[in-house]
Amino acid sequence: MAVFDVDYPLAPEHPFPIPLMAAFETVQKIQDRYREQLGWPTLIDHSTGGNLAVGTQLLALRQGKPLAQQVILDCPLLDLDADPLTKRLPHTACSSASLGAVQATVDYYRPQGETDNVLISPSKATTADLTNFPETFLLTADQDPLLTEGEAFGQQLIAAGSKVTVRRYANSHHGFTVAGTGNSALALHDIAALLD
Repeated sequence: MAVFDVDYPLAPEHPFPIPLMAAFETVQKIQDRYREQLGWPTLIDHSTGGNLAVGTQLLALRQGKPLAQQVILDCPLLDLDADPLTKRLPHTACSSASLGAVQATVDYYRPQGETDNVLISPSKATTADLTNFPETFLLTADQDPLLTEGEAFGQQLIAAGSKVTVRRYANSHHGFTVAGTGNSALALHDIAALLD
């Protein structure tokens, strides 16, 4: 299979909407150029990249543009409106350093403090926003402060009629698939199975 490893402009130098628009335009260009040879793409994104992946599909739905075949979200950051310090944490304590990283991401990505924008916080999307959203596989980690918002987004997609699989991986922290820790081997096996 063909794999495109796409970079995007990073905050704080490039805050919203620059990274989202770059990701959206890239996905659309790949689909336009390679769809006949390769078919519809699968988007796979981790953490803030998961936020951008959802945003590309919300924009495509709004504009009547082609959608991905499926979206695989790995521990996505989906609620930038909530104060990271008030997020419901999993049963295992999360380090203040990881909460600080979430806060820095929020501050850098939306320096004007804009709220209630589904393109910044997809967790604010309505059923109408999510209708016809692509099939989604959502990975969460039981020791990740983003656990609750990820699983809640899965429920939102289900309510909108999308086909969704949400799988929580035990003994795993945010970034476990990238770091190769916790249940990363199982998670990567599950992702690979979706791509066969």
